[in-house]
Amino acid sequence: MTTPIDKFLAALPGRYKPAGTRKWKAACPAHGSDNPTTLSIAEGENGAVLLKCHAHDCSVAEIASAVGLQLSDLFPPSDRHSHSRGSSPLQRNFTREPGAKLAAPERAPESLPTPSLFTLTQYGKIQRHPVDWLVRGYLVRNTLAGLIAPPGTCKSFLAVDWACRVATGTPWNGREVKRGAVFYLAGEGQSGLAKRIEGWEIENKVDAKEAPLYVSSGLPFLCDPVNVTASIEIIEAVAEELFFAAGIEPALIVIDTVARAMNGANENASDDMGRFIAAKDALRTRWGCTVLSVHHTGHDAAAQKRGRGSSNYGANLDSDFYLTSKGDTIQLAAGTKSKDWTTPAPITLDRVVVTTSVIGEDGEPETTLVLRDVAGALLEQRARTQRDRALELRRRGLSERAIADELQTSKTTVHRWLQEAA
Repeated sequence: MTTPIDKFLAALPGRYKPAGTRKWKAACPAHGSDNPTTLSIAEGENGAVLLKCHAHDCSVAEIASAVGLQLSDLFPPSDRHSHSRGSSPLQRNFTREPGAKLAAPERAPESLPTPSLFTLTQYGKIQRHPVDWLVRGYLVRNTLAGLIAPPGTCKSFLAVDWACRVATGTPWNGREVKRGAVFYLAGEGQSGLAKRIEGWEIENKVDAKEAPLYVSSGLPFLCDPVNVTASIEIIEAVAEELFFAAGIEPALIVIDTVARAMNGANENASDDMGRFIAAKDALRTRWGCTVLSVHHTGHDAAAQKRGRGSSNYGANLDSDFYLTSKGDTIQLAAGTKSKDWTTPAPITLDRVVVTTSVIGEDGEPETTLVLRDVAGALLEQRARTQRDRALELRRRGLSERAIADELQTSKTTVHRWLQEAA
């Protein structure tokens, strides 16, 4: 049976986008708007369609008429008669014939129905899905990740590296990266972060200026649910516009750092840390994206192997990564929180100094750091050479199987290279 909300969404002339549980956003059809956020749509508890035009305050009747529906189409069949004269006990009492008996009032239900907490599915009917990698081997979509290190170990530089690669779809040291929108909630200001991003562009020869990479002007106190809701709304406004313009969804949200996001709360208190984790989970749930938080290790030797403060932080991560430094080299190692995937082997990153376009007070260009995986870069170069050879062999008329045999790689890999180049 088609519900009123299904009928209305199907009648909309343009695209619509989910905006919460049983809520949607679209362009208001009543005044011909192209703005995909002017109309709020929701399904009421009784199944009725709730509509609100934010641009011209179009009436519900006008909106329904614009998509070829009647006002009654916005209500479930059992409720449509209630909008005619005398259909409720109160209306029947008001319009009753002289001497007629009063209609009995409708009795309120004695109790609300018990909410369904979960469903049960027989094992054999559960669908199994492969790991949905964002950065192959490291970041998984729809998870909570932590990047943990002592001060001065370039953890923010690695976070910027991952953010830029996701926003541009650039492979990370030979590892596949899926492109998506990135929202960097920074506690250290936009200007400094922009300089680091420029350094990344120069080193990697990739222009990120038009990429879906957004940097916040500040980092809100995320232990306050009101601030979390407000943060989601701010991101949602940009995400909706981006989705309708380019079909790109949020893929990565970076919180840099936990200390800044919890400023005013107690990192050592499990309840305060629990509120921060709840904030990360709210961001993850809203878009099914990866939420990466940058955090410091503790001060003593034992605490160097975990995040500072309450153990509630590490216990609720799906994956954790640790950085240690020695001279100009940084070692990246995964922790023990690889949820349903293989823990990647440690890799060594080199600090590389890059000159930016920012001119300092002394009149000289300022520099920044980027992290480079020399071994991974060699793998990436080899893969790029293989891709070029695959395209050349395809132009010669060879089949995908013949190309795979020639390059000693899998047919699936060859197919992906050809699809990317198409």
